[in-house]
Amino acid sequence: MKLTECRCTNCNAPLMIDEDVEFFTCEYCDEVIHRDLSAETPSEATGRMLAKKVAKYQDDLKKLGMLENRRQELQRDITEEKSRIASRNAPASSTQSSTDINGKSIFGVVIFIIGLIIGIPNIVAGHIGLGIIEIFVALIIGASMMGSNTESSSDESTIRGIQNRALNDKGNREFSALNYGSNNSNGSSVNSSTRLEMLNDKLKTTIKEFEEHKKSFDMDFIPARYRSQDAMNYMKDVLDCGRAYSMKEAYNLYEDHLDRVKQHQMQQQSLDLQRQNLDLQRERIEKENTTNVDSSGVIDALGTVASVAVGSAIVGKIGKEILKKL
Repeated sequence: MKLTECRCTNCNAPLMIDEDVEFFTCEYCDEVIHRDLSAETPSEATGRMLAKKVAKYQDDLKKLGMLENRRQELQRDITEEKSRIASRNAPASSTQSSTDINGKSIFGVVIFIIGLIIGIPNIVAGHIGLGIIEIFVALIIGASMMGSNTESSSDESTIRGIQNRALNDKGNREFSALNYGSNNSNGSSVNSSTRLEMLNDKLKTTIKEFEEHKKSFDMDFIPARYRSQDAMNYMKDVLDCGRAYSMKEAYNLYEDHLDRVKQHQMQQQSLDLQRQNLDLQRERIEKENTTNVDSSGVIDALGTVASVAVGSAIVGKIGKEILKKL
């Protein structure tokens, strides 16, 4: 029985009565008082107000998650767009530089071969000094050509690295348009730069909206432990139906609910384990029965063979005795 406080409608005296009692008598003035039990009590009104607050908090938290997902998607799109711009323009410069490097390398080898062709006949003809000098000079020229190729290749790699780092810097749209705009006559680079600028603007707007929405409601109204959809739905139901009149009562009821769920899961696991043990026992018994049947069959067969052997021995012995008598 739960008591509630009310006042006499006649003498205004404070009274403590059962909350489920509809008619009662004032202990001070004997006035018979009728209570309208259909009216909502202050506790019930508080519970319904908290249920609406939890529902709004749930919607705000859901919107916050949607904004966070949008922010992550925009960041991925920006990264992919930068990679697309870099990959579209990198092959042309790479092919051109590799062509130059290969051409210079081949030219250096050709010079060295020509030096061999000129120097070897002189050595064979007896002009050893002249032939060695010609070969040595060709070797120096060819090596210098290939060395310059290596240096130019290193310079090209360094330049491409600087360009990629500059492209990946956030908000460096001017560099993208300047560096890649001249390489594409169809305007695809300009379109990519425009798209990149639009994505950056959307990202800034989303981040701003996220921060403003986060400040618009009290995140600490519900502790982090109870911010799951299942927890908030449960608390909203118990507050709305009158099982709880405060957030503390709702939290306690939810903890009881979790304990019941945990106990149910443990019972289910125990039942599953018992079922598995029963299945194993049944399989073992079936195997033992099969083995016993096979063993009994072998024993019966051996018994039959033994009986036949004994009978044969007896018949043989009788036959020998008959032959002796004859």
